[in-house]
Amino acid sequence: MNEKTRFMLALITPAALVLALFQVVPILTGANASFRDWTLHDPKRTWVGLANYIHVLRDQEFLEIVLPNTFGFMFASVALSLLLGLAIALMLNRRFPGRWLVQSFVLLPLMVAPVIAAIMIRWMFNDQFGVVNAAFEGLGLAPISWLTQRWTTFFVILLTDVWLWTIPHLRHRVDDFRWRAGARHRAVQSLRLCRVLPVPQPCPRLCRGRDRGDHHRGLRAAALPSPQSLRGGVEVRGIATAPARSEGFFSALAPRGKAVLFALTAIAVCLLFAFPVFWLVLTSLRPGTGVYYVHRGTEFTIDNFHDVLTQEIVVRALFNSFMISTLATVLSLGVTATSGYMLSRFKGPIPNAWFSLIYIFRCVPYVAWVLPLYFVTQQLHIFDSYWGLLLPHVAVHICFFSWIMKGFFDGIDPSMEYAAMIDGCSRWGAFWRVAMPAAIPGLTALAILCWLYTWNEFLFALILTAHETPILTVVMAQFVHELGMEWHLMSATAVIALVPALIVTLFGQRYVVRGLRI
Repeated sequence: MNEKTRFMLALITPAALVLALFQVVPILTGANASFRDWTLHDPKRTWVGLANYIHVLRDQEFLEIVLPNTFGFMFASVALSLLLGLAIALMLNRRFPGRWLVQSFVLLPLMVAPVIAAIMIRWMFNDQFGVVNAAFEGLGLAPISWLTQRWTTFFVILLTDVWLWTIPHLRHRVDDFRWRAGARHRAVQSLRLCRVLPVPQPCPRLCRGRDRGDHHRGLRAAALPSPQSLRGGVEVRGIATAPARSEGFFSALAPRGKAVLFALTAIAVCLLFAFPVFWLVLTSLRPGTGVYYVHRGTEFTIDNFHDVLTQEIVVRALFNSFMISTLATVLSLGVTATSGYMLSRFKGPIPNAWFSLIYIFRCVPYVAWVLPLYFVTQQLHIFDSYWGLLLPHVAVHICFFSWIMKGFFDGIDPSMEYAAMIDGCSRWGAFWRVAMPAAIPGLTALAILCWLYTWNEFLFALILTAHETPILTVVMAQFVHELGMEWHLMSATAVIALVPALIVTLFGQRYVVRGLRI
């Protein structure tokens, strides 16, 4: 085994160990359980073969309701998210007053945990006291039982999912190739709009000066034909002009009409992303006696926040959530930075196998292995502890954030690392002293995204914790009991959970947007 192979294996060993223990083992445990009668009254876990699969495939409810709903939801959610995201990205591609405010509103769903989004949307579409039915009544329409019928419930769930996951590639401009091309090619970017001119091909990053000069001379010769003399001493020939575009609806409008239409679109986008959060905040400020008439009452109070923050379990949950998010971010950065660097800088069987492995496990929904993960944490005696939450979070982050780090390292010229190794630096020295400092903006973006994802996570906290390690997203469920829901206290807790994510996102908005573009 040569030194290069040892270096590659050392880069991915920490990530591979965490991935194997907290994702591969639970998946294999779940696969084994699917072939057994794994019930509490059968401690022997009798082998039943394909009986469980046959039972599921013969279930009429699964075939006629669950599968159609799942596939319909998947296609509808992807289509709507893509269309809405493309429209918002095109809008933010323009420069207009208040663009940063619209961009902040678009990033609001990134700050909201899915469980908080479910609370907001469910409260808005409440059959008796929701603002949606109140608006229907104000318009003279009959109220709708949104959450008791199949297709109306499907619509509400679809709306929630689209609201949560429509995060476009902000400011991803049409001429984004200017950011990707090297500095020596930026002078000819305008020429690439002419169909008669060939696209410049990048030359190798490390080559002799004579080769680079030949490359540019060849580029100029190919891009510009032989000149013709004109009066004034300027020599040009064959300047191609782009064909005139057919005027569409937007182009046919007067300048003031365009401005009005664009302003209305921006306001509609802001309302779409901001109104659920606004309604949640408004509910949190209403007293318990007036919470069911939020849109009518004028009484406001901050006693809800006082009542929530005086509960010991909420304070403990806030501290635990902050510590888990911070520690998981640090550990995830440590293992994914080395993994992404290996994927970016090396080619061959090992990088290809590692990329294929994390791609496969990224495609496995973690809801499929979080239940077997409960047994793994029990066997390792880390259930309901910091380690029992930290390591599964890191395992989830490895697959996705390794790709992001690969994209960041791909944008860094490796010539400085080669120069450092020529000067006597080792591979590890070039990585720590050259590559890592150059990747600090990418690491910052990744840290913010990782912190937000961990802070908003609900399913791991629900399955892998009990009373010793309360987490904020789970503690909100304590306000749901046999007498109903305490909407005012639940909303106040949700707003408290939003504040740290809001601060992190607003102050690191530039890095968040850059991380979403990779």
